[in-house]
Amino acid sequence: MKSENHLVKAKRLYETQKSLDPNKDWETIIEDLFGASLHYTAYICERKIGMHMDTHKGLIKFLRANDMSELAVLFSALDVCRTGTWYGSRGNGDVVKEARKIIDKFKEKAGELHE
Repeated sequence: MKSENHLVKAKRLYETQKSLDPNKDWETIIEDLFGASLHYTAYICERKIGMHMDTHKGLIKFLRANDMSELAVLFSALDVCRTGTWYGSRGNGDVVKEARKIIDKFKEKAGELHE
């Protein structure tokens, strides 16, 4: 996928989750935000280093190895939100607020690279 297509998909996923109810649809919102983060990350990596990973497994290590530690921290924090909704007790509107704050930072970083 071309880097611009990653950006389009990230924006679409972000917009989709905004129409959902954070108190009822938190699992779906978090999954949309997680997917958006993967596409924002792919876009950022393509723009900065000319390549990206196609999967989230090993992504944090990849980001750190390519001098993108701040992005690795953001992705890790969003992953905690995601796993907390599936395997823990973090299923509510509060985790959505947290995840949305994190994704806003991904959006900001992608925006810095967009021409």
